[in-house]
Amino acid sequence: MPDFIKKNYFCSKVMATNKRFQNKFILLNLFILVLFSSCSLLETDPVKVPAYIYVPRLAFTTTNNSTTVEGEASSKFVDVWIYDSGNLLGNIGLPALIPDQKTGLTEIEFDAGIMKSGQDESRIPYPFIARQTFPNHQLSPNKTDTFYPVFKYMPQTKFEMNEGFEKLGAGVQFTYNSNNIAGDTILKVSDSTEINSTIKVGKYCGKILMAPGSQFFEVLTNEFQKEILQPVIGTPVYLELDYKSDVPINIIMWSRDQNGSVSVLPQLTTNPTTSWNKVYVCLDQDIISATPGTAFKISFRIFKDIGYQPNIFIDNIKLLHF
Repeated sequence: MPDFIKKNYFCSKVMATNKRFQNKFILLNLFILVLFSSCSLLETDPVKVPAYIYVPRLAFTTTNNSTTVEGEASSKFVDVWIYDSGNLLGNIGLPALIPDQKTGLTEIEFDAGIMKSGQDESRIPYPFIARQTFPNHQLSPNKTDTFYPVFKYMPQTKFEMNEGFEKLGAGVQFTYNSNNIAGDTILKVSDSTEINSTIKVGKYCGKILMAPGSQFFEVLTNEFQKEILQPVIGTPVYLELDYKSDVPINIIMWSRDQNGSVSVLPQLTTNPTTSWNKVYVCLDQDIISATPGTAFKISFRIFKDIGYQPNIFIDNIKLLHF
């Protein structure tokens, strides 16, 4: 092999060896740098021990006096939304226990959570309930603080309908089935006059009575204007209903525009139940999409077999908006 080729071959071998050595040296230095950086982080940023927030239950109260009538304090809050200084920590079912990495003096807040239109997968803070605030609260690491939120309606909440069957008479209108069968009606009942009615709250509730030969019955509310229910486009409108029924109740909203065109807008169908249940029915979207001047009614529609005598109780019917 010529000398100049041998020299070039030897030089390339040396350079390759040096390059491999340099690469190993760089990797070694990077490893040492990461190692010491990790040690430094461990020394200056230790794991924080959180405080714990515990909510065993929620309470709800209403105001009823000469100027404000909110009806009975009936509720079905399925979870609680927890905040630290306005930052959401999470929403959780009751009893609720949640860690909070922020300790020291802070502000803890709670919202009451519902199932929107009865949907378990759609849980939201109920927009008509005021947030409960505990200001200047001291949180300590590894300590559990227990809170008992008491919720109220927001003061700006308007009750377009509020039927609890506690007053003389009832503010609910009736539409009978097409056969006009005698005996189809709605009664005001109490525990002392109706076996197994078991009033949820208050002293009275409404009982939908259907004759043995009847198959269809519908209870309608009064009529409400779009501009009354939703003075600002997009603001929430909800129907609250307590019920106990061994047949489904179809909750429907009727609309009638200024041209007289009537539409049937199904909202929710309840499941039969032997105990009292409550639903919060969101009516926003159908009202938003309606033309100006449209009027609405809410109805409770019942179907049954001939000869069957169902047990249908309703109470605390509230139509809320801002």
